[in-house]
Amino acid sequence: MNKQGSILMLGFACAFLWFNIGMDANENDLPRLPGAALLTGYPPGTLKVTTPNSTWSLQDGGDYLRISPSISRDGMVIASARVIDDGIARSSPRLSIASYSMIGKKWTDYQEIAEYEGGIAIAPDGSMLAFAAADYRELIPVKMHVIDLESGKERIIPAKGRPGGVSLSWSPDGRRIAYDMVPKMHPDGAKEYLPEIGVLELETGKTTKLADGFRPAWSPSGEWIAHFDLTPDRRNLREWGYTPAGPNRLVLVHPDGTGSKLLLTLSSNRAFTASPVWSPDSKMILLNEIRDELKGTKDIHLLDLSTLKMTRIFKGTPPVFGWAEAK
Repeated sequence: MNKQGSILMLGFACAFLWFNIGMDANENDLPRLPGAALLTGYPPGTLKVTTPNSTWSLQDGGDYLRISPSISRDGMVIASARVIDDGIARSSPRLSIASYSMIGKKWTDYQEIAEYEGGIAIAPDGSMLAFAAADYRELIPVKMHVIDLESGKERIIPAKGRPGGVSLSWSPDGRRIAYDMVPKMHPDGAKEYLPEIGVLELETGKTTKLADGFRPAWSPSGEWIAHFDLTPDRRNLREWGYTPAGPNRLVLVHPDGTGSKLLLTLSSNRAFTASPVWSPDSKMILLNEIRDELKGTKDIHLLDLSTLKMTRIFKGTPPVFGWAEAK
């Protein structure tokens, strides 16, 4: 990886926190909510689905945090990257873009990919998954990969922006994908850290800028896209290679770019991580806040959109990536 590629990787490290964390959470410490199936863990090493009374372990291959997985609207299909266990010791695991069927209790691999870090998004109806190619050595437009899970056929769509740790979120109708773009850094002459969010129309391949910010999450109702942003003091790139502190603002915006509103701002050195997680009825959002970077633990908050009251409901747990109704 060249110097400029390293900077791109560092640029989104504050949002993803990718590292070997070496933590094994006790089953009693996993996040659970009444009536909810929560996707949690440290993928691609450890990945679980919890309900109030049960835990399904989908992957137990060590503790990492490099991938943002997702769960379908009905909770039956998970999209992630899977560690390929070939019995050979490696400094970094072999990965496969894959889906997991909660009904069949098995993984389906689609393609092996090296050094992937970022989001793998399942379509709401569980029929397709998408991920963005991340090659830090090539400052080329993002390549959006869309795979039909039934046929295995893949479509590659060039999209606006640069690759490297891209977060993705499908529209409820499966026709568009919201994603973030790696911002320019000091080697490119940037003075501020300013990632952007775009919306890609899958049929036409057209990308439209939605907002400044990152980690978009489309509401199940389709009315809003939640995303994170930085206060001005955190955007300043004070020195070469400097990466700002993590995101500390939560924003809502309509999919057409109108009606943007700031919901809350964390104080001091607090920061969000992972994407906002919508409740199935679009009335609440789960927010992962960094608690212990070395252990990889999070504090999970529940934001009630009717009152804008944020309540911490879990302390020192793995992050939550998805929320579906428990079956």
